[in-house]
Amino acid sequence: MQITFELSLPVLLDVLSLSTALALGLLFMTSKTNNRKANVYLGLFLWSLAIEVYETFVQSLENIELDIIQTSLFTIPFLFFYINQTLNKSFPSKFLLLFIPGLLVNIFITDISFFKNFEYVYNISILLYILKTLKKHQEKVNNFYSDIENKTLSWIKTIVYLFLFFHLLWIVEDLVSLQNEEVIKYFAFVSNLLTFFMIYWIGYNGFSQPEIFMSPLF
Repeated sequence: MQITFELSLPVLLDVLSLSTALALGLLFMTSKTNNRKANVYLGLFLWSLAIEVYETFVQSLENIELDIIQTSLFTIPFLFFYINQTLNKSFPSKFLLLFIPGLLVNIFITDISFFKNFEYVYNISILLYILKTLKKHQEKVNNFYSDIENKTLSWIKTIVYLFLFFHLLWIVEDLVSLQNEEVIKYFAFVSNLLTFFMIYWIGYNGFSQPEIFMSPLF
């Protein structure tokens, strides 16, 4: 099947975001650092995000229908794994259950409206849990490595807040589009633009930020 599309700013942003996320993901997963597991999770997070961008890109093309694996229920759990490993906290095996909903959705769920509603609730719940975890952790280690930790935790919190904003934006988009479908393209452009800058910003911070803890503090 031949796919043709008109080169526009939204399409260019999607292509750059997709290619950059894939390249950065590979670099993170193959880089040798003291906290290599954290980089592997960050790389998987970027690859999962890249598939989400690809899905959006394909859906924006006219007369194109492709079956694509849904990774939107994997992206935030990979982010959670990255944050947990960056802080070098204990890693209970029960955390692996966070991937079960994503697997079940890809195997069984065909109702798109149900999937979207569940996705929003599930991802926002994990993001709020991450913020709660970061707050507790910061309170416990307030007197340890304050300069490095505050810098790193600020960068991590910003990622979480960005994804919370993304989900709220998508919820508003879904509600507004019920009344005016034309407005979808404006929400989509904002989402594409923010995703583009976020991926590059993640790449910069992921490589430049120090690793805070080489061993658990508690």
